[in-house]
Amino acid sequence: MTSTESTTSPRSRRPLWIGLSVSAVALLTFAGVALSAYAHGGFGRWQRGLGFGHGQDAESVHRHLDFLSTWALEELDASEEQVAAIQPKIREAADELLTLAEEHRGQREIFHQLLTEPEIDRVALEEQRQLGLDFADRASRILVDTMAEVAEELTYEQRQALAERSHRH
Repeated sequence: MTSTESTTSPRSRRPLWIGLSVSAVALLTFAGVALSAYAHGGFGRWQRGLGFGHGQDAESVHRHLDFLSTWALEELDASEEQVAAIQPKIREAADELLTLAEEHRGQREIFHQLLTEPEIDRVALEEQRQLGLDFADRASRILVDTMAEVAEELTYEQRQALAERSHRH
């Protein structure tokens, strides 16, 4: 192996990993904000447009995500088979996140109740804080697993195009 081969191979992979990392961070950030906003009662006047508002049923969320994923996959020239394989994965993740958001909303109510008691129970507050961290960890695992499953359905070229688009934004 020549010295140029050993230096170009890692560099040629670096933009893809940077792009995918940026995409993952952006998606996780959006999902974290969405989950938090949903758990705290929705997005206010935006909730209907984003499809994650308080009280939105799973079917409304599915329709919205189907629309968004179809649009994004068309931009990548995805085949009908890819769309058919990817959309159920996104729906499943949305269902898991909606369930998690409901659980988080209940946990938030308990936290609020603990703070309004005559005596502050620090042990109970710490337990609720740990539960909050658990919710965030579970949400991020769902998102990362789903991103990996979707990425496995895309071709190398499609993943590169996606990374390039995310890098520009």
